[in-house]
Amino acid sequence: MPQVNRIYSPAKKEQAQSLRKYGLSLGEISVKLAIPKNTISGWVKGIGLTDIQKKRIKQNEIFGAMKARVLARLTNQSKLETWKNSKPEILNLKLV
Repeated sequence: MPQVNRIYSPAKKEQAQSLRKYGLSLGEISVKLAIPKNTISGWVKGIGLTDIQKKRIKQNEIFGAMKARVLARLTNQSKLETWKNSKPEILNLKLV
């Protein structure tokens, strides 16, 4: 797939830098501005985070992983129930 080079306004770059200084993660900034994380990463490379900001980002990562595990478990349970309920009767026959 060919790479598309987009040119973003200086205002977008400044906004991304401001959000990073405020302590948002690259992912949060990416969603908020609809710009790829890789682009944002280059823009905010020199901006450091405080220990509190780093801790908040880490906690959000952990919480997001926990939510994903719960959602995956529920999805898998739902798929299993659907599969069990849709099996043809022939699968339940015992061979003699």
